[in-house]
Amino acid sequence: MKKLCASAAMVALGWSTTVQAAPPPASAFGRVPAVLDVDISPNGQRVALMGAASEQRFISIATLDQPGLPVLQLGDVEGVFLQWAGDEFVLARVAYWEKVGPRNVYRMERTISVTPEAKAVAQLFSADPVSSLLTEQSIVGVSEAPIRAVALGLIESQGASSNMNTKLQRKGVDSPYVMALWSMDPATGRGRLLERGDYDTQGWEIDPSGEVRVRLEIDEINHRFAVSGRAKGKSGWTRLWEGPDFDSRRSYYGYSARDEAIYLGLDDQLIAKRLADGSTSVVAEGFGGATPDLVWDRHLRAA
Repeated sequence: MKKLCASAAMVALGWSTTVQAAPPPASAFGRVPAVLDVDISPNGQRVALMGAASEQRFISIATLDQPGLPVLQLGDVEGVFLQWAGDEFVLARVAYWEKVGPRNVYRMERTISVTPEAKAVAQLFSADPVSSLLTEQSIVGVSEAPIRAVALGLIESQGASSNMNTKLQRKGVDSPYVMALWSMDPATGRGRLLERGDYDTQGWEIDPSGEVRVRLEIDEINHRFAVSGRAKGKSGWTRLWEGPDFDSRRSYYGYSARDEAIYLGLDDQLIAKRLADGSTSVVAEGFGGATPDLVWDRHLRAA
């Protein structure tokens, strides 16, 4: 695995023109060059930027009304996205290619934790050899108290779902691992187990406090997509919706913590289904076959 190196060098951005050069088009003004992603800290004091161009792969963190712009040079990696974890850490996902054996090359996505001084201090799951088998370790969200990055990893399964002395198709035969949800300390990259999945589990959704509210599943045998919910104050899971096939996963739009509901696109309607009682309400309708787009606040975990 490639190592990420921090650099104290500053990045200077400017135009190189001659007398004969044509002026830049109007579309070039008011645009920060090569910026892939931007996020503002929860306290509103800092702005983190991720550069994506081949010669400008960096993370810079600006403090409002203060001089200086610390920069972390990313080197030969691809920037994917960044997100604040509290006011003291930026979670930056980067990707690189890793060769395994003589013929196989995998695109690996990893998350590094960066301080406001643009210092890389940790990589999530770096001490977890099982979760390191994932090509992509998704960040599900950030919990508020304490500040933790909640991320998808792996854990060893308990074995196949039935006795080997059978001709019936069994779950858990193809892989010795299942999905797991981890609460990660951005300062160290280490974490503790929040939820253990099973052979069907694909992911989870959390609220801002870090409580796990939704579980996403795809049946390993019939490939049907399903969504289960856990209402506030409850310990068990309740099936909220099950689709007829694998493609039905596209009908799920996400979980909104503000509404304590999931959003589903069904029969030309956008529906909110509440975790507490399973009741539904129509949010919008009449799309005429078009696919609606929801705008999400990733800090509030709300649509």
